[in-house]
Amino acid sequence: MKKPIIDLVFDFGKTNIKFYFFQKKDGKILEKLKFNNSLRKNKKKYLEINIDRYKKLLKKCISYGLKKYNINSLIPITHGSVMVTINDKDQVLNCISDENQYPKLFNKFFKKTVTLSKNTFTPLLPRGHNMFKSIYFIKKKINSDFRKIKNILLFPQYLSFYLSGKMSLELSYLANHSYLWDFKRRKFSSFYEQLGLRNFFPPIVNPFKKIGYLKKKFTENNHQKDILVYPGCHDSSGCYYFHKKFNEKKFILISTGTWIISYNSDGKINNKTLNKDILYSLSLNKFNIPTARYPGGIEFKLLNKKNKILKKIDKKILNKILLNKDYILPSFFYGGPYMNTKGKIVVKNPENIKSKKYMQHLIMLYVSLMSFVSLRQLGKIKNSIIIDGIFSNNIFFKSFISNLITDQKVYISADTEGVARGAFYIINHKMEINNYKYTIVKKDTSLIKILKNYKKFWEKKLI
Repeated sequence: MKKPIIDLVFDFGKTNIKFYFFQKKDGKILEKLKFNNSLRKNKKKYLEINIDRYKKLLKKCISYGLKKYNINSLIPITHGSVMVTINDKDQVLNCISDENQYPKLFNKFFKKTVTLSKNTFTPLLPRGHNMFKSIYFIKKKINSDFRKIKNILLFPQYLSFYLSGKMSLELSYLANHSYLWDFKRRKFSSFYEQLGLRNFFPPIVNPFKKIGYLKKKFTENNHQKDILVYPGCHDSSGCYYFHKKFNEKKFILISTGTWIISYNSDGKINNKTLNKDILYSLSLNKFNIPTARYPGGIEFKLLNKKNKILKKIDKKILNKILLNKDYILPSFFYGGPYMNTKGKIVVKNPENIKSKKYMQHLIMLYVSLMSFVSLRQLGKIKNSIIIDGIFSNNIFFKSFISNLITDQKVYISADTEGVARGAFYIINHKMEINNYKYTIVKKDTSLIKILKNYKKFWEKKLI
């Protein structure tokens, strides 16, 4: 029997690592492999991502794919803010995790340094979520390693280098809240120049073009030849590309996962909103996109724990929550519009705290309101909303967002795989998208009233 021709997409997310086997001719997902992403390891001075484990997993899944399919192309997409330093023997020196916690004195010094930032439109984020911080840390605190660096590769481009042996630099990932890109002048930032990073980064590539072919060592037990390798990009940027390709009219994308990322091309950014986790992103086509970040998936997981997600909204419980004046305030994880405040849960009746049903309604009120507040930091909502990712299947989230945004239509994506589909259509950017549909989320007059009253009460508690 003839093997199906496929494109293999690697999605290295914050919570999970996924491998998608897309049928080449029509973009149908034939198979999906999923692994928990806990691949980190501690060094004495910092927390690293476990590159060796990643490479073993890549090799294992490619080998699996070669047995079942005829692989045409490979492309990696990853979560943001990770880079890998390489020495002159192509060995890894550093791969600092974006979850690394830096010493207080260094954080203070870094904060003082980036106050001089111009046109980077990047918020000062905790831990290692500013890529410049990780590079600066190596320069200032591990200078012996810095002197050994020959190349710096961004996370997706390290994976494509491992597969093909070809080094590359993709700009949507580089510009992602890094302080390394000047959005106004459309060139590398002054920090990039000051550290002499031009000497370390490989040439910029077009994300829609292959950089090389899969190394022979991956196919030595298989007769397949000339498997194309693409440079890869930032995961949410890939998701935005997919929906932009499919929609001629303007829209706002809410990409949901570990983080809830909102893209609004009509949004506005200024110095005051930067500290609300607002930034510019760079699209794959090199357009500046006002963007808001909120760790909604993480906060939901922390608050909901292992409780099953309910499939029906009980308006009586919502009214009861409003009557009881119970509420949750941010934040339980760093990031988002209130990243510097400490989370608080106020439920007056102990019996309601014990009720999983009651608490999940309250938690989803909180997560949805925080997502709405995050999006509103970008300004007035003038266009329709598209919800993609894990929360597009959550009846609470999609209904609450739709009924909080009363003057615009809210749609959910046909499935939750916009990130991976974006990667597939990067490879197949000339292909027309057929048979992909959105479902409108209906407005509910009674729910609009409940949410309006609760939002008014909740916002007073925020002050």
